[in-house]
Amino acid sequence: MFGKSNQSLGDGLLESSGVSKLLRIEKGVHDKLVKMHTKQNDILEIYTDILRELEHIFGSLYRVDDENKIIPIKRLHANPERVVAKQFQEDNIVLPVVSLEQDISNIDQKRGRYSPVLVHDVVWSDRYQRARRVLSLSPTPTTVTYKVHIWAKYGEDLDQILEQISLMFNPSLNIPNKFSSETQAFLTKEEDTTDTTYSDGEDRILRRTAEIQVETYIPSPKALVTSTGEIEYTPHIEFDITTL
Repeated sequence: MFGKSNQSLGDGLLESSGVSKLLRIEKGVHDKLVKMHTKQNDILEIYTDILRELEHIFGSLYRVDDENKIIPIKRLHANPERVVAKQFQEDNIVLPVVSLEQDISNIDQKRGRYSPVLVHDVVWSDRYQRARRVLSLSPTPTTVTYKVHIWAKYGEDLDQILEQISLMFNPSLNIPNKFSSETQAFLTKEEDTTDTTYSDGEDRILRRTAEIQVETYIPSPKALVTSTGEIEYTPHIEFDITTL
């Protein structure tokens, strides 16, 4: 009985020692990745990529006129007040139009991970024709808010456009981008933002604003683990990879 107890105790000490060694190795790899990351200029431009995808999606909006013809809606990207005022001055713009604006971004702690955690992946490289280990720091969970401003002279046009936007979200809209194939966007608010300070004789322009929140992650740069256990820093893995 005593021998069995001693054997269990020994196994426990060996297991504890193994876990401690693994934790020390992980800590060393984590610290090395942090140092590598701070020395590099790897701005991934994830916000720009998501905005580009949103512009593409909202570029499909249209209205149906009195003759049942489909008329594409012109899409603009800039500060809404400035861009519409400028377009009216220079182009005598035809309404309705849609403008897309990035508002704010916030770190979402509820979707976060404990910061020292390393993310382990095994990927297949077509370039090297073998599976390779990839390590990275935990990605940063971020919620980015975008605003879609709709300008029109007639309420019917506004309703048509808002209906199309609402149908895109059921209950969310996937925003594929080069960093993730699953980035969810949610329609969170719609409000009347019509300017009520028009003077007599001036055409009144109707305006609605739809708020969209995109839940995404800012990925950390990745490092390939070589066959000898060395870390090869690769902020952007360019070869075609498939997670195994």
